[in-house]
Amino acid sequence: ALLVAPIRYRSLFRPAVGSVSAGVEAVNALWEMDTTPTDIILADGRRHAVLGVIDVYSRRQMYLLARTSTSRAVAALIRRAILAWGAPLAIKMDNGADYVSAHIRTALESLDIEQRLCTPGSPWEKPHVERALGAFSHDLLPGLPGYVGHDVATRKEIEERRKEMHGPRRLQARAAAEVAMDAEAFATFLDQCAVSANTRLHASLGTTPELHAAACRAPRRVIDPRALDLLLMPVGGWRTVGKRHITLAHRHYSAPELVAWKGRQVRVRVDDADLGRLYVFDQRDTYICEAIDPLWLGVSQAEHTAAVNAAERRWKRDVNEAARARRARVKPETIARDVLANRVAEAAQVVAFPKPVETHATPATEAVRAASLPRHERTAEQASRLAEARARFGDAAPQGRILEGRTPEVRQTATVARIDPGRQRLRDAKMSFERAMEIVGRMKAGQPVEPSELAWVGRYGASTEFGSQVRLRKFTGELPSDWQLPEDILNQRKKA
Repeated sequence: ALLVAPIRYRSLFRPAVGSVSAGVEAVNALWEMDTTPTDIILADGRRHAVLGVIDVYSRRQMYLLARTSTSRAVAALIRRAILAWGAPLAIKMDNGADYVSAHIRTALESLDIEQRLCTPGSPWEKPHVERALGAFSHDLLPGLPGYVGHDVATRKEIEERRKEMHGPRRLQARAAAEVAMDAEAFATFLDQCAVSANTRLHASLGTTPELHAAACRAPRRVIDPRALDLLLMPVGGWRTVGKRHITLAHRHYSAPELVAWKGRQVRVRVDDADLGRLYVFDQRDTYICEAIDPLWLGVSQAEHTAAVNAAERRWKRDVNEAARARRARVKPETIARDVLANRVAEAAQVVAFPKPVETHATPATEAVRAASLPRHERTAEQASRLAEARARFGDAAPQGRILEGRTPEVRQTATVARIDPGRQRLRDAKMSFERAMEIVGRMKAGQPVEPSELAWVGRYGASTEFGSQVRLRKFTGELPSDWQLPEDILNQRKKA
């Protein structure tokens, strides 16, 4: 038997001493996962794959239907089980490509879940899930439409038995009338099988798996669903939110939260176990919302549409209120000043990195520097360069201190004389006004004022220059609008 039928030998004659579950003393201490092809042809004419997971301690089961067993399907089942049961400490799984992929290894490592792989060709190392899938395939599937058997021999036996029972003609008519299950109906059947197994008395436990799990006092490790979405849920790509919100695989998903995202791109993730829901993230993978397809989930489309419309009305109201608040804060007369102030503030935040510098000097710059120095402070080299510049450029040469040899007071007086006459008049007017205000201040403070100073203020106060200075300072706010000279000075003006 070992050489002729190894699989049959393992099932019937291989020693089964001890217990693989020994040492598993708490819920989620160890899970087992495996995949089996279905022995049923669905409405699309294909055989699908069923992935199963079982918690060894409580014997709770969960199944997932997939076109083929891929790492995407494995990740979807792990995510679904973690959300329902909590995170396990370890998972015993097959060593197929779908289970040892980089996606699964990275996700389990990120979730701090130990991945234990079976020895190739040793399914007995995960007996609990093997037994659960075997019982499912051999006990429940044969009664479903489209069942074709577990292997070729069984399939022939089924065909011969049907011919014997119904005859060739009736068999053809029965096959034509038989309606195969679609994928959605078969997925619902799998969920019902799991619920039945989890709530039925288990012989080795003495209770149901659900009650046995509930009696365990070990803490359950809970993981943020959004973290599971990013690590385990496959990416459905980028989608632009439109009038119908998000369209994917000919299904339309919507949510009230997507009202504010119209016209913008979002990243979507899909749970293969629940195609009626779509998980939406922004460009930084920040969770936005869960969008649903009401037709797929059987949700009242009228209620869902009403919720979306109400969210859009709230969004429009908030946008309008924010726009009105911005308009109230903006004043046309201060727009230019505010813009310039913002630019100055932004420019002040920019600091240039220090750069290497070097002194650059030419004969002309040295001559100008020499000309700015008094003759007795010039070096012989500077005097020579200044003489060369004067010989070369003539009148255009730097003259510098033309009053060399004179006293500093004389040089200052001469320098003042070279100031532009218009600027000098403005400067004199400012100085005269400040002198008059200083005298007025002393008078108000009760300090002594010379008669000559009082007479000068009286004469200056009657001049147009003083009137212009007063009007200028009233305009700029330096003087009150009702300011005028004291009565003593006004009387002095009348005497003058």
